[in-house]
Amino acid sequence: MREKTRVKSLFTWVPFTSVAASSEMQGTSLEDLSMITFEPQTRTWECARYCKFPQEIVIRLNYRSEIAHLILMAKEDRFIPEVEIHIGDGVSGSFLDVEYRLAGKGENISTAPRQLNILGIGTFIKIVFMKGPPQTNKNPCGQVGLALLKVWGQPLGYYKGVVNEATPLRAGREEVDKLLIEMGLPIDNVNWSYVDEQSYTYAPVDDDTRQTLIDMEKKRDQAFKVQDYEMLKTLVKDLKIVFDVIYQSDFIRQEMTSQNSRGNSNQQLEEKSLKVQLISGQAIFDMQNYYQNKLRRLEMQRDQYDALYETSRYEDMIVMARPSTAQLRAAQLAEEEDRRRREFLRRQKELEDEEARRRRMSELDEAERLRRMREEEEERRRKAIEDASRRKDNAERRKSKVKENFTNQKSKETDVNIKGDPLESNDGDIDLEPYLNPLLSQAGGKYEKLGIEALRRALSDGTLLVCGVKLWTALHSDNWRHREASVKAFLEYIQAPLKKKYIGKTKRLFLACCDVATIACRDKLLQIYFIGLQILQTAMAPPICGDDIPHKIINNAVKPFIQLLIDKISELNYRARDVSLHALMSLFRHPAVDIRQLIEGIMDITEKGPTPDKIQWRIVLARLEILLHVVQEFGINNKAWDWRVVFQKLVGPSFFNQNPDVRLIAIEVSLEMYKSCGGELKRMIQELDGLKPNLLQTITKRMQEIDETRGTKYVLGGAQGEKGNPDGNNGLEQVAETHEWSEQSPTNANNKNKNPSFEENKAE
Repeated sequence: MREKTRVKSLFTWVPFTSVAASSEMQGTSLEDLSMITFEPQTRTWECARYCKFPQEIVIRLNYRSEIAHLILMAKEDRFIPEVEIHIGDGVSGSFLDVEYRLAGKGENISTAPRQLNILGIGTFIKIVFMKGPPQTNKNPCGQVGLALLKVWGQPLGYYKGVVNEATPLRAGREEVDKLLIEMGLPIDNVNWSYVDEQSYTYAPVDDDTRQTLIDMEKKRDQAFKVQDYEMLKTLVKDLKIVFDVIYQSDFIRQEMTSQNSRGNSNQQLEEKSLKVQLISGQAIFDMQNYYQNKLRRLEMQRDQYDALYETSRYEDMIVMARPSTAQLRAAQLAEEEDRRRREFLRRQKELEDEEARRRRMSELDEAERLRRMREEEEERRRKAIEDASRRKDNAERRKSKVKENFTNQKSKETDVNIKGDPLESNDGDIDLEPYLNPLLSQAGGKYEKLGIEALRRALSDGTLLVCGVKLWTALHSDNWRHREASVKAFLEYIQAPLKKKYIGKTKRLFLACCDVATIACRDKLLQIYFIGLQILQTAMAPPICGDDIPHKIINNAVKPFIQLLIDKISELNYRARDVSLHALMSLFRHPAVDIRQLIEGIMDITEKGPTPDKIQWRIVLARLEILLHVVQEFGINNKAWDWRVVFQKLVGPSFFNQNPDVRLIAIEVSLEMYKSCGGELKRMIQELDGLKPNLLQTITKRMQEIDETRGTKYVLGGAQGEKGNPDGNNGLEQVAETHEWSEQSPTNANNKNKNPSFEENKAE
């Protein structure tokens, strides 16, 4: 038997040339995609910044090919959300004249190479980017870009369009066909010249192979017309190969049929034994498998020739039928069921992990709690032992000290005071040197020395001998870092244990703290303002504000801060506003501070300028909030301030302010005052001229609710503020960090009246 020719696969990487792009980023090139390399390029194509999608690029293959798949890879930070691949088949002419068909789609193409399977034959490939990626910091314009593009396919022989003008395209047979049709010959019998001994039209083959042979004959005739003898020789050879392949296929089918008939006849013989029947059946089965495999290989060989010459049968094979609605619905249901199953499994795993994590955390918390209890117990035992030892050592040290040591130390400090010029350096510089020098070194820069007149004024007040020349000069520096360093150093100094020279004599230190706090609170920087408030808080608390300081000095020292804090509360900076309000309330919790000063401070707007209903809303709102906290925390003391004047000049006109927040806070102040003043305040509200009925109705309803809830206690005038509390210990709260002030509300403070006038009233 002669040797059969086997068609080998010619699939390879198909070279191509870039043709056109709808837009291109400056500095990138579409030509770089045609380089024969498998490494991603950085200067390859990228769409323009402000282009509109869809965007497309077109490439032309170097020869007509059967395309199997494409490999795409996006550039970094330029990933491709959705892309479509179109194939155009055209031998000559522009890429615009070619008809394109959709061959495949792809989604979410990133910096990893992505293979898109497509199927088709053509010369041009159009890649359409349907939409751009979302905008990010590294891709602000939502661009797409390609770093790698490769085409996998096999080249095909094709008709190049070269025509020999000496040989006419219309043969003599066609003229005879035309004449016969005009004479009335049926069209089915026109192909009379093909029915000869060399024709395959009526060959004893199956219908699929006959269609293949007919299409190959047409290719052969076309090659003969254009005098492409190389193509003609190849077609004649391939026609014989295909015919021989089908001949072998028919022979195999006949053998398979004969084997089946012999197997059926053997089963009908009853005299054969069962063993003989099994052996015969096994042999027939093996032979049938051999014939089926060989027949499949022959059909695949025939299909390869169909693909090589692109017969009509091959076109039918590659065209995929559109799925029906039922098939699509079934696919959707299957996908939805699979998604629900995956979601259920994922949720179940999350719940199991959460339960395991919760159990593990509870075990860790219990172990941590037991460990902390053991450590606390050991710490308490160790502290008890150390305290006992320390008390014993202190007792022995006190016995060994004598009075002369204290006298010598005091005289030594006095000598340091009088030694040299106090305007150059004094004992305040010595005390603050460990706190100030590190902070000034950290701040950097130099500061100019303060004028001699300013230093003399500070020396006459006694502040310079406490703060020192260096700190007082840095406090007035133009550099905010020096000012911040100075107030921080002074805060650390007063928070440390007191010097021996100030024990029992803290008047000079207290006044110096108030002076430094005043300068810090008037600074424009918020952090320096907060440190000034901390200095004031520390100064108003023991041991600095001790029993040796008269109440008159304390009231005079607090007075400058009242208006300053009220102005800060009127600002729009909510953090400074809340901190200042808390600090202001803390000042008047001190038993020596008179509440009358605060009432006079918030009533200053009624003495000058427009009335509260026409003044700026934030100024009125700040004073009403302060009054509300005063009434809630300290009550109403008729001996300290007259609530009727406050209501007539401040609260009443605020009902007519244009800002709704001012009117609401005015209502709350009236209700708090009603709890102490009773029906007299209610009559004053009803007598206001021009008050809107809805406001009057709201206030009346709220007052009735108060009467129903609390009984007649408030109507009879039983003021909460008249119940004084003699407990005046630690009236000011130490605030460690300023951000905690803004989180606290003064209304949550201990609702006790610590005004000295209340104490006097109670004593009477």
